Order: sequence, then structure tokens, then C-alpha cells
Amino acid sequence: MFDFDLLIRILGLTTITAPALLTVCLGVPTLLARPLSERVTGRLVQNVAVLASQGTIRHNVAGMAAGPLGAAERAAGGVPLSSAVVADLREVGERVRDVASRGVDMAADLRDAAREKVEPLRKAINRS
Repeated sequence: MFDFDLLIRILGLTTITAPALLTVCLGVPTLLARPLSERVTGRLVQNVAVLASQGTIRHNVAGMAAGPLGAAERAAGGVPLSSAVVADLREVGERVRDVASRGVDMAADLRDAAREKVEPLRKAINRS
């Protein structure tokens, strides 16, 4: 049978121990004057971020429930989240359109400014 309590304990332990082990893995080689490469350090940090976040995500999704969420609980949790995601996506879309329109305006301003600077140079080159 699936032991839900054991899973929560394991996730809680990884949430606490993964960053501590990362500190040891990065600190000891540095103290020994043999620091790890950027590639290895990056991989370690990525893996620890994923491991440490598992317990946190589980706690945020299920709370302190003694067992898995039921169908009604999952459905109730999904509606506000999906509407919040849709609202955030709409806001992001509006901001992207705003930035794009500013980019078009900026490009036109730069083009006009370049013409003002380049035209006298072209005339001077053509005279010579």
C-alpha cells in the first residue's frame, strides 16, 4: 500500500537537506582551492532547485492534508488557479503589445534621427 506519510517526510527532508548539501558541495572544494567548474556548479544548482522545490510545491498544493486530494478538492483548487493564469496571460499580452508599439515608435524616431545626421554627411561626400 502507498505510504503517503512517508512520501511527505521524504519530500520535507529533501527540501531541507538539498540546499545544505549544495552548500557543502560548493564550499568544500573552494576551501581546498579546487573550485568546481561553472558547468558543474550550474548543474548542481539546477538539480537542488528542483529537489528542494518538490516538497514546497506539494505542501502548497495539498496543504497539511493527511492523504491525497479528492476529486472535489482538486477541482476546487484548479478553478481559481486557471482563472488567475488566464488573467495573468491577458496582462502579459497587453504588456507585450504595449512594448511592441513602443518599439515601433522608437524605431521610427531612430530612423528620423539617423536621416537628420546622415543627410548632411551624404551631401558633404557628394560635394567632394
